[in-house]
Amino acid sequence: MPSAPRRRISSRSSSTTTPPGWTDDNAYTTRADAQRFENWERYFAGVIGLKVATDQANELGMEPIWARLRALADGLRAPARDR
Repeated sequence: MPSAPRRRISSRSSSTTTPPGWTDDNAYTTRADAQRFENWERYFAGVIGLKVATDQANELGMEPIWARLRALADGLRAPARDR
């Protein structure tokens, strides 16, 4: 049984002529800077914070949240209106 072709991976910097990605049937080019890790890393503190905020919003209900938002917005607009 023939073996699968080996894929070449290089860390050439991206240029305007060859963007990162598949450059040939058996060749893949990655970015040379830290952006090459962005698809693989996850901001766990943000994910946990979003979960807690969602739970709190569900517990409070959207009407009280919307009323507080309107009150804060009115308070910010009042000084501009009084000028």
